Amino acid sequence: MSRPEQAPFWGLRGALAAERPRCRGGVVDLPERFDDRAARRLAGVLAGAHGEVEVAVRADGCFARRLVRDQPTAPACPARRLRGTVLITGAATTLGAHTARWAADAGAEHLLLLDSAPPAGNLAAELGASGVRVSVATIDVADPEALAAAIADIPAAFPLTAVLHLTSPLADETGQLEVARIEREWAATVAGAVNVCALGSGHELSALVLGSSIAGVLPGPGLGNQAPAHAYLAALAQECRARGIPATSVCWGPVDDPGTAADAAAKQLRSNGMAALPQRPAADLLRQAVMSDTASVVIADIDWAWMTAHASELGTHRLFDDLSGPRPHRTQQRGR
Repeated sequence: MSRPEQAPFWGLRGALAAERPRCRGGVVDLPERFDDRAARRLAGVLAGAHGEVEVAVRADGCFARRLVRDQPTAPACPARRLRGTVLITGAATTLGAHTARWAADAGAEHLLLLDSAPPAGNLAAELGASGVRVSVATIDVADPEALAAAIADIPAAFPLTAVLHLTSPLADETGQLEVARIEREWAATVAGAVNVCALGSGHELSALVLGSSIAGVLPGPGLGNQAPAHAYLAALAQECRARGIPATSVCWGPVDDPGTAADAAAKQLRSNGMAALPQRPAADLLRQAVMSDTASVVIADIDWAWMTAHASELGTHRLFDDLSGPRPHRTQQRGR
């Protein structure tokens, strides 16, 4: 799609399919120049010629959304190394701690750890002992002034080169679609991601990760209110990439954090056919995505038997058409 502002409608379509089957329909993304050829293609889509419910009509054809299996390949060049300052949000989580460790191992000279709470235990001391300079700021990245102040304190010797916005947590609530809940989730999720994404315009970044929930990609009962905001985040990363910023969209399934109790949204994801991934493997998969400059990735432990059995009622029966063989933890998203 040409603008991330369109993405919430795609997320909402999936939510409606999952929670209000009688309202089920489809979405079509039209080209900016709508000519006779595009009109004929649109007519074919509306007539059901493709059997698709999510289609982008373009000058060179019609495209449908698919999850495709990630195929790790041997790198054609040496593995990417980080340098300078690497900013990590969600640093107080276990996933954030594992990510900070591999960022240090990958060459980061300075780690700027951000979260609304300080990192647990002796993480800063542990990282510092490895020779990496560490700064911690207890802020909400949705506050642009607080984020700007944290960025201003970065030492000139270690310019900001990578931003890893790990998580945009789901609201701790589930339930039927409601406008007020959609608006609350939007406010809590989007502002921080937009502020982080803006850093790509003022700094020469080698990596920008925008984390979101799989609820924006795979619809499921009880999580429809979160779907529009998280679909927007995934599209925002792609818009950044189209502007030349090396952005990666990471859509997370539930990730286990032994230090916290599972909230209602995490429990709902698990009941929707997704087990919680252990933190260390999740961080390893994130590292693979960043180091290989992947555009868009879903990291989740999916129960494919459950997902296949519920595909028709969730409106996802075509989403998995290009998957074959053993189902992976990590899949790439394309064709959106």
